[in-house]
Amino acid sequence: MKKRVLFLACLMAVMAVACGKKDDQEDIIGGADEPTTIVLDASDTEDTQQQEEEVEETEDTVEESDAETSEEATADDVITDDQALSAIRKYCIQQNPDLEDMAESDDYTLYWNVESSDAEQIVVAYRSYTAAIIRYYIDVQTGDTYVTEFVSGITDGEEKTGENFNIRDYIEE
Repeated sequence: MKKRVLFLACLMAVMAVACGKKDDQEDIIGGADEPTTIVLDASDTEDTQQQEEEVEETEDTVEESDAETSEEATADDVITDDQALSAIRKYCIQQNPDLEDMAESDDYTLYWNVESSDAEQIVVAYRSYTAAIIRYYIDVQTGDTYVTEFVSGITDGEEKTGENFNIRDYIEE
């Protein structure tokens, strides 16, 4: 037991000596030279400050420009009633190409109209030749659209069809 304690004490002493510092050069990994310190004179400091101020001014100008552009884009990107009506008509005809001829014919009763419109949503109703009323609920900011259908005598009220799309894909520019 005493031999083990003595052995551990000797081992710890050897490890402590091995881990100790010999001089400041060994503090740097790989034995590299001591780091160099760069001293700037006053003119260098002034140039640096001037460059930093110019960068800050440029960043402020860019941020203001971006803000103005996004405000203009937001105002221009709002979907109008006319755009919504035209895009829904185009969407319906693309889904059923025969509708174009039916709409021009007196044999069928079908039409599209804007039922309601506010700052957030436009509702375009399509009265199908089957007498179904299909409503398209359009988010005026994003263009996201969902569809409901009401068939008098068959459904109790408007029911979502599960059909979703973005009306911006159908707006003519």
